[in-house]
Order: sequence, then structure tokens, then C-alpha cells
Amino acid sequence: MKSKFSLLYLQGNKCFYIGFFFLCCMVVVKEMPRVDISTQPSNFGKFVDRAFRDVKPVIVSGFDPELDRTARALMDDFVNFSELPDDNKREYCYPKLAGQFGFTPQDTEQSGYAGGKDSAGGKLQEHREHFMIGSQLPEGHPLLDICPPFIYFDAKNAVGFPFPDMVTNGNRLVELVEDARMRMYAGLEQARGLPPGSIAFIVPYGTTVVRLHHYPGIRGDIVKEYEVNGVKAIDMLLPSGELKKGLVYAADHTDIDCTAWLLRANKPGFAQRDKTGNVERFTAGKDYEGSAVVNVGDYGKFMSNPDWTLGAAPFGTVQDGGYGSGVHWVEINTETMQDPRFSIVAFGHNRPTVVVCDKIDRIVRPNIASVVRRVIPEVDRRGVRESEALYARLAEIGYLGSTEAERLENLAGMLEALRPLPSDREVVKEILGWERTQPEDSPYKGRLGQFYERRNT
Repeated sequence: MKSKFSLLYLQGNKCFYIGFFFLCCMVVVKEMPRVDISTQPSNFGKFVDRAFRDVKPVIVSGFDPELDRTARALMDDFVNFSELPDDNKREYCYPKLAGQFGFTPQDTEQSGYAGGKDSAGGKLQEHREHFMIGSQLPEGHPLLDICPPFIYFDAKNAVGFPFPDMVTNGNRLVELVEDARMRMYAGLEQARGLPPGSIAFIVPYGTTVVRLHHYPGIRGDIVKEYEVNGVKAIDMLLPSGELKKGLVYAADHTDIDCTAWLLRANKPGFAQRDKTGNVERFTAGKDYEGSAVVNVGDYGKFMSNPDWTLGAAPFGTVQDGGYGSGVHWVEINTETMQDPRFSIVAFGHNRPTVVVCDKIDRIVRPNIASVVRRVIPEVDRRGVRESEALYARLAEIGYLGSTEAERLENLAGMLEALRPLPSDREVVKEILGWERTQPEDSPYKGRLGQFYERRNT
């Protein structure tokens, strides 16, 4: 006969196992899709293509170890830069270019996109500052004569900068990311049966940029925690007595590039909504170390529609089975918010001269398209370039100034600098010819040509 104690023990054990079973059923750990860049190109491309169609980011690993070493060194220098007094940091702030050049202080820019009822951006307050570093073109490169002056912070603009290695490492990181982007796009071409170079030659010399984010530590009393359209936010009473409402690290937004590469982050916070409306939140550390979280933007649909005839879908949507930029944001971790958060993101934009798109009204909202028409009233509708739409989009989300007059002035200057431009065919021909003249040990020897040589063999 079993004792009362034994029965209680068995019943307790039973309850424990039943409870444990239900706990296991309730807790589902979602892993972000992962793939090694050294995977056979067509298989690699199929994996990435599937994730992008589902509006999901993908973790890509297997890069040249130099990429991770360079990102580490760059992060160390940026941490030191972030500790400078605000007045010193503001010496490298260029308000007229509002965030696309050098340093951008807090309260200058909002990521929140103008997405109507699905956007929380207008109700949230970002807590961050950042620094932009672009690539440099080698002396004599054809794009130096073709492109407008680069507005990204590079070594030419870094005279007297207190951390010169930060700029050098940033320039090098851009080159390494561009090489990785070309490999990714070549894989997508093979997976989709596209001619070599259809997507890969989107990667330009000079329009990939590294953005270094600093989310300063926050001290105060949390008054309220809540969600706005799925975005976690907090109201906080600061020691000064100021009440900060709707604090996030970065508000919800879509991307205006081709792909964004999250290379490092010392703390979690990244979250994204997929095409089904499901929100996934990801950890730091294991997700980013030695790899990159790659998110598709595909602004202008140059990847979805590589024949470049279908125009673009509205922001944040997927059209005709193509790619779409998922709405994503960075939340404040209330457990570790007293310590700063740092991250490095590389944005890969379209090449400086892009294919003619005769459907600008589908790329930008009609009111912004009308701004473009007012700035350049004589523009041939069939000759509007996607770059102009991109700058119009920058104006829309506040990159180009806070008032309409500022936006029109800055936009007019940028658009004027873009014209007249040669055709893409002419640009490619110039670059291929220049590459052939480079020494055999030059990193630019055949860099773009490899895709066209494959096409012709």
C-alpha cells in the first residue's frame, strides 16, 4: 500500500510534467532564417528569395573575416566618438543635408514612415543619434565625372576629424559590404533564371553607406509601458522633471534602399512585421556576431522587376510576387536602458544613375510627385529617374529639412545636381573600359565586368 506521502509525491510529479508539457507547447522560439554566403549560388539565392518574398529578414554568415574585424574596429572608434561633448560632435553635423552626411544629433530625424493608419511613427519619439560614412571612389574612376558630389562623409571631408581610423574603417567596410551584396544578387539571378548582371550591377561604386547608431543610456522613472500598432514604447519621467512620451530607439519604418545590412548590435531591440502582420523580435549577440541581418527594401522594385518596366509597388507592399520592405523598428529594452546601445547598419542604395522609370507616380505618393514636377516643371515624364523619386522620398520623411521651403530648396539643388546624366548603358561602358586599364592586383580590376563577362560566355 502506498503511503499518503508517496501519493502526494506522484500527484505532484504528475502536475509538474503536465505543466511542463503545456509550457513547452506555449513557448515557441522563432529562429530568423539563416544561410551561409558560401552556399552554392543558386541554392543561396533561392533561400534569400523566399525570405524576401515573405518580407522576412535573413541572417547571412560566412563572410570574409575581414568584414567582422573591420566592423569591430569601427564600432570601437564610434563608441569613443559618442563620448565626445555634444558641442564637439556637432562640429561634424551638416543641417542642410539633415542626416545624410556626418553626424546627426538627437531630435533631428524621425524614422517613422508616413504609412497612414498602420504607422506609429507620428506618435513615437526616437532616442538616438547617428553618424554616416560613405565610400570613396578611386582617382580616375568614371563616376567621379558622372555623379553628383557625394554627400556622405568620407576621407575628403575628414580633415581634422579626431578619429581618422573611423573614416578609413568605414570606407573599407562599405567596400566589403558591396562585394557581399554583389554575391547575394548574383545568387538571386541564378535562382530566378535571370541573365547575369540583371540585379548584381545595381551595386554601384559610391552609394552604399554605413550608418553608426548610438542610443544613449536613459535614466528616469518609467511611467507607462504600452504598444502603438505593435511597437513597444514607454513614457518616462526624466530626473530633470521632463516627461518623455512614446520613447523608442527607432520608430516603425520601411527602407528606401535595395537592402539593409545590420552588421553589429550590442543589445536587442530589432523587431519586424512580416506580410501576415506577425511581429518577430530578435536578440543581439548570436544573431549579429560575424554575420549580417539582411533586410530587403527594394525601393523602385529594381530587384523584383529587373527588366525595370513595371514601376514600383506602394511602400511596404509586395506586388506581382516581388519583394517588399517590411515595417520594422528598434525598441527600448527597459532592463538594460541605462546602458547605451550601439549598432552598425550598411544601406545599399541603387546605383547613381538608374534606369528611366515612366511611372514615378507609383514610386512616390502623388503629393510628392507634384513637388518634383514643381521643382522641375519641364521634366519629361519618361525621363524621370528613380534617384529623383528617392530624394523626393527623403524629403517626405523629413531628411531634407523641416519646412516646405527648405525641402524644396534642398530638393531642387539635389535634383539639379543629378541632371543631365548619361544612360546606364553609357555608364556601364565607361566603367568596364576603365576597369580593363587597372593593374592586375587592383580590387577594381573586373569588379563590375565579372557579371558582363559571364553574360557573354
